Amino acid sequence: MGGYEIPENGEVIPSVLDKANMAHKEAKMLGKSMTVWYNEKLLEKLKIENNLKNRMRKALENGEFEMFLQPKIRLADMQMHSAELSCAGGFRNTG
Repeated sequence: MGGYEIPENGEVIPSVLDKANMAHKEAKMLGKSMTVWYNEKLLEKLKIENNLKNRMRKALENGEFEMFLQPKIRLADMQMHSAELSCAGGFRNTG
């Protein structure tokens, strides 16, 4: 369950609902029977997550990711039997 304590200044309803929803989503991520109250840390976390998603999307569009295949060797006969795919890069220095 997520909650937000409405201040006495009479904040507008859409803003109140957005903040309560942020708290609710955080509570769902933490697991069953969790209660989370909205605070500014939740808003900061959301901003960081959105920034990261936007940077990753741009990096993908700009071809900044590199993919590598890492061979997996079977110890019994020292033969390659499969490979793991890994991805590196994705962010140019943004300052």
